Amino acid sequence: MELNPMALNEGDRLGRYQVKAVVGTGGMGVVYRAYDPQLERLVAIKVLDPVHSQEGDEGHTSTRLLQEARSASALNHPNVCTIYEVSEQGECAFIAMEYIDGRPLDRLIAGGLPISEAIDYAHQIADALAHAHEHGVIHGDLKAANVIVSSQGRVKVVDFGLARRQSTDSEKTFATETSPISGTPYAMAPQQLTGARPDAQSDIWALGVLLHEMLAGSRPFAGRTTAELVSSILRD
Repeated sequence: MELNPMALNEGDRLGRYQVKAVVGTGGMGVVYRAYDPQLERLVAIKVLDPVHSQEGDEGHTSTRLLQEARSASALNHPNVCTIYEVSEQGECAFIAMEYIDGRPLDRLIAGGLPISEAIDYAHQIADALAHAHEHGVIHGDLKAANVIVSSQGRVKVVDFGLARRQSTDSEKTFATETSPISGTPYAMAPQQLTGARPDAQSDIWALGVLLHEMLAGSRPFAGRTTAELVSSILRD
C-alpha cells in the first residue's frame, strides 16, 4: 500500500530515512524527526504538502521549496541549519536537514529575556545572516519561530522559506515571486510592504524587530488588523 507522505508513522520510510515522529505541521507541509541509517544520525525531514505541487498553484510553491534547499545547502555555518539532501519521490518533495535538539525562540521570549542573553542570541543570528549574505543568500522571513536555541545556548537559524540567491539586474524578473508581498507582516521592512523584494537590508530590519521582542517581550509595531499593522510600520 502506498504511504501518505503527510501522515507517516514511526517506522515508515521516506527514501533511506526511517521516520521516528512528527515534529510539527504548517501550511507548507509536515516536519518529521527521522533516522539516517547510512550516516547513523538523526535528521529532520521537511515534506511539502502535495497540494503545492499541483499544476497552476500560484507562486509555484514546490519549486520554491527546492530553491530553498539549493540556496541553504550552500551555507556552512554553526548558526545555520545544515541542509543534507533535497529529493523527490513521485509527487512527494522533501528536504533532509540537520536535526536540532532545542526550542523555538518564540517559546522563550514571552516577557523578554535578560539583556546579556538577548544580545548573545542577536549576535549569533547576525553572524548567520552575514554568512548567508556573503554567499548571496537572504532569509526573507526571519522571525522568532525560525530560530532554534539549543540547551547549550547555541542558536540555529532555520527555514529559509523565502530564501533565494540574490540575482543580477538581468535576472530580477525571473527570480521575482508571483505575489508582490510574501512574508510575516509584523517582521517585514517598509520597502517589503510596498512590494519590494526581500534583501539583506530587510533581513537586518527583521533582526531589529526580533531584538526588540527579545528585550521587551513584545513587538515594536501592532495593529488590530493586518492593515493597521502595515500602516503602523509605514507610519511609525
